[in-house]
Amino acid sequence: MSQKPGRQKRCDLTAEDWRVVGERFKDIFRRYNRVDFPTDPFDQLRFATEAVFKSWNGKRAIDYRTPPKFPMIWAPRSISKRWFSAIW
Repeated sequence: MSQKPGRQKRCDLTAEDWRVVGERFKDIFRRYNRVDFPTDPFDQLRFATEAVFKSWNGKRAIDYRTPPKFPMIWAPRSISKRWFSAIW
């Protein structure tokens, strides 16, 4: 797809290219989850919401919410760094 000559950006992909991307995604989803990708939009929304809440207790999420153990002299820098990295 994007490796074809003349296609260097996503906006260069044709409808057929996007169809292939979708089919590949569904194949990967089916391989890892052993079920077909849900076609009902409400099921998709429910599964996406569940994934967000399940990720809340993941190690990365817990580490992100844990305050750093820096000396207080470093506090303004570490807090602003964490805040800016979250929005940028």
